[in-house]
Amino acid sequence: IAGTLPLRIAHEMASAAKHRLQEVVQGVTVDITAVKAAEPSVGNCAWLDVVARTNENIILGSSVLLGKQERGKEVGIRCADQLIEDIAAEACVDIHAMDQLVI
Repeated sequence: IAGTLPLRIAHEMASAAKHRLQEVVQGVTVDITAVKAAEPSVGNCAWLDVVARTNENIILGSSVLLGKQERGKEVGIRCADQLIEDIAAEACVDIHAMDQLVI
């Protein structure tokens, strides 16, 4: 969270992502920390980054920005759903890393 947005929004995003991951992914341990940017901000901004490490030691991630008309809960669920898609596909890289690879 940056700017004048309340930290409550970060907690809403984190809580929603945690609940979605726990209800869909069996045996998952979720540790999410909500933080407020320490540096002064020109404007308001909220985002959620979720990172997962699979049993095969693969690191996958998902990231979503809060839109002007969105609620924190919606962002948390969307971010978790993106990560769940990568986990379900048994991907070895997430969508953010995929376009950076040269084959």
